Amino acid sequence: MTSDNNHHNNDSSGTYLPLKPTMKKNLSTHRVLSLGAGLIVFGMTGFYSIPGMIADGAEGSKLVNSFYCSVMSLTTVGFGDICPGETDVVGRIFLTMLPLFGLGFFCGPIMDLASSWQNMVPGGAFSVGTLTLMMGVSMLTTIEELSYSEAVHLCVITGTTIGYGDLTPRTDAGRFFLALYAIANCNVMGGFLGLGRAFLESYCAVKDPSLSVPSGVPKKKTRPPTTPEKIAAFGKEKAS
Repeated sequence: MTSDNNHHNNDSSGTYLPLKPTMKKNLSTHRVLSLGAGLIVFGMTGFYSIPGMIADGAEGSKLVNSFYCSVMSLTTVGFGDICPGETDVVGRIFLTMLPLFGLGFFCGPIMDLASSWQNMVPGGAFSVGTLTLMMGVSMLTTIEELSYSEAVHLCVITGTTIGYGDLTPRTDAGRFFLALYAIANCNVMGGFLGLGRAFLESYCAVKDPSLSVPSGVPKKKTRPPTTPEKIAAFGKEKAS
């Protein structure tokens, strides 16, 4: 029988409830990227072919606009600048389903993938996030001719998926770049959110008082087993 003494939670009544053990996930980078590309193409197809998905007055290439709208919908940034337009029932159903796929993907596999690389990069998520922000600001000040404060604002609002819509790209190159930036930055923000989640979980965790040693009572020290019989018995005890 598995013991749950070391995994407890406290509800509002003061009762300690067992927590499910966390499973370590091994994600395939190839599969995650393939799934993400498939979702983007699916979104592009809908925005390109369904009438009214892109506003009639939207300037620039329809293909680039479809890519831009697909990414902004999947990442739930949703500026609302050129999409959607005046949609029918089919368009509304499509716009209802697409963000659900995006939330499941970017809040699931993407965040898990982000948490797997942050410990392998010098400086972790902070250094990658700083480099990504600098790259975004540099490109937006060049392509869209924004000021530095406007570029920083647009990058942060895009990366955090808030998408106020007060600043949006106006050119094909700007929309294409910002869509790529949103995809890359979701991975980076996943690393930041992983750090924040770990801190908040450690802060909000409730310690089971039944597991604590009363003050004044010396902690019992256990010696590792030395004989083969004791080692075998110790292994069975740990497995039970």
